[in-house]
Amino acid sequence: MAKPKRSSDDYIHLNKKVTDRENIKLLNQLGEDWNITNKEAAYRLLCEAMKRERDKRNR
Repeated sequence: MAKPKRSSDDYIHLNKKVTDRENIKLLNQLGEDWNITNKEAAYRLLCEAMKRERDKRNR
């Protein structure tokens, strides 16, 4: 069975390297604390920041 095609409006593929050592340390620590990968920790932080921005704009 073929995968359903996705519209480009449904997702954004992020391909960016984190190079700041302090950010890398923080993501590694959060990943360990939350028992997830550092990429998943970065994704969660990004989603939380976007949620706060949406809430701020909707006021």
